[in-house]
Amino acid sequence: MSVSKNEARLRVLALYKAWHRQIPFIVEEYDIPVNHKQCQLKVKERFLANANVKDTRVIDMLVVKVHTIRISIC
Repeated sequence: MSVSKNEARLRVLALYKAWHRQIPFIVEEYDIPVNHKQCQLKVKERFLANANVKDTRVIDMLVVKVHTIRISIC
């Protein structure tokens, strides 16, 4: 998938931005007892948990994994 580390980084940033754009819809649609700011912090926490990953193949695998989880929820 990703040819370079920079391309993998751009994929992760795009995914991060997509999750942030979806937070208002997630809070409203699923009626969860958290607010917008708490969801933002949780998304940030989940992404920072994998901040030490440097191998582009592993980064691509994690991005694909997140896409599959997101599709299975909808």
